[in-house]
Amino acid sequence: MPSVATTIILLLVWGSNIEYMIGFLRTILIFMFSSYTANFYGLYFSKSLFETITGADGGAFGLLGAGLGYSIFNWFKIKQSFLVKLSVFWCILILFAFAWIFGVSI
Repeated sequence: MPSVATTIILLLVWGSNIEYMIGFLRTILIFMFSSYTANFYGLYFSKSLFETITGADGGAFGLLGAGLGYSIFNWFKIKQSFLVKLSVFWCILILFAFAWIFGVSI
């Protein structure tokens, strides 16, 4: 359940923000490319043919990376207060701490 919760939180928070910043089509392209890449990577490095690679974790973390990259490169162009930017930073830290505590692989 922690993996599902982390994926849902990432998709809700980052997916909607990324869609607002770069548009629907680019968001879908990033999500699909990240999902396919993560699943092919997992399939290529799997230990046996009976392992199944499923889920939206790759796409969700791809959106996280796209959101972080966009925020870093456009930090001063984003029309938000400093407290909002700081709260986004703390939310990311809390998310990674949650994943580390409950053993979710990031």
